[in-house]
Amino acid sequence: MHPLTLRPDDTELVRQGARSARRTAGASVVFGGLRKDDGVRVTVTVGARTKELESIVVRRSLGLGGAAWDAQKPLGVADYRSADTISHDFDAQILGEDIARLTVAPIIVDRRLRGLLYAGERDPARSLHSEPLIAIAKDIAEELRIRDIVDERLKVRHNATARREPPEELWQSLSRIADTTSDEGAARELRTLFHAHLHSGENGLLTSRQRDVLDLVALGLTNDDIGARLGLSPLTVKSYLRTVMANLGVGNRLQAVLEARRRGAL
Repeated sequence: MHPLTLRPDDTELVRQGARSARRTAGASVVFGGLRKDDGVRVTVTVGARTKELESIVVRRSLGLGGAAWDAQKPLGVADYRSADTISHDFDAQILGEDIARLTVAPIIVDRRLRGLLYAGERDPARSLHSEPLIAIAKDIAEELRIRDIVDERLKVRHNATARREPPEELWQSLSRIADTTSDEGAARELRTLFHAHLHSGENGLLTSRQRDVLDLVALGLTNDDIGARLGLSPLTVKSYLRTVMANLGVGNRLQAVLEARRRGAL
């Protein structure tokens, strides 16, 4: 399996952010979505009364979101219905939800808009706190940035090693068969092969998969996150890390990263 197929669901990341923003911003409704081509379709709503918000597709200069896209900064209107600083392309959806106050925070990664996160308040007498929404949009942007870096590193590593080493799926299949077969002799042989693979780094140092694991450790991912990205169980990730630390003669994950870099293996 190509590692890029294991990227976490970015829409779910926005959904989690929207739920958190509704609690912390004191908003009636929070909604948003990610950019695809030249538009941002609303795919996530929390607190909405209808499905109408999901018909919104924001493009540059359209509505409050389009203005924030152009400005590359958060914007808000205290009275949406009478606001004269924005176009009203989405009045049917916004006013259909009885939204009086509206704020939007752009999700920006490396100066490029990746999505929009809105908070709306139905009661015009209640204030709408924009700071939590802005902070959550920044958190989403940072997570997307990290996911992009992981994707790029895995892609480079995958392309560089695809023709030189047996597929990792083969080794994982051997490990699974060893755990499930009733033939104890075959299980021992398979575990011996898998154990040898774990310890068979190039020039006696690190295998490609060990470097994959250590690369993601260097990016701050947990064992569970690394396993999800690489199609490994957390226990297998731990096995790789134990072997890496033994090969490098270090006692923890951080030291392994630093030592691998010092030796030019990462």
